[in-house]
Amino acid sequence: MKLSVTGLAEVLAEQSRLERMMRSLGQYRASVGSFVPYAYGIERGVHQKSGKRARKAGGVYYLERAVNDVMAGADADIEAGLQRVKAPGPWVLRRLAKWARRLARANVPRRSGRLRSSIKFKVRRS
Repeated sequence: MKLSVTGLAEVLAEQSRLERMMRSLGQYRASVGSFVPYAYGIERGVHQKSGKRARKAGGVYYLERAVNDVMAGADADIEAGLQRVKAPGPWVLRRLAKWARRLARANVPRRSGRLRSSIKFKVRRS
C-alpha cells in the first residue's frame, strides 16, 4: 500500500501563518470601562474605597454582562480576523471592545447622563 500526501507544504505554511497570527493576538490588551468616580458604585453596588452600599437596588453589572456576552460570541470575530487581516491582534480586540462598549452603554440603568457616554475602550500593546 502506498500513501502520498499532496499539498503538505501549503498546509505547513498555513499552520505557521495561523500560529504567528495567534501570537500577535497575545501581544495586545483591550480594556473597556468608565473613569467617572461613581461608575464603580453603579457597576458593583458598593463604593470602591469604603465598601459601603452605593445603590439601594444593588449592582447593575453593566460592564460585566457586556463582556460576558462578547466573550460568548468572540470566536466568530477571531475567525474573521484570522481570515481578513495580516495582524489580527489589534483589529480583533478593537472589534470586540467596540461591541462590549455598545452593550455596556445599552445596559446602563439611566438612559441619559454622563455615565453612558463615559464608557470608553482602549487597545494597547502589552
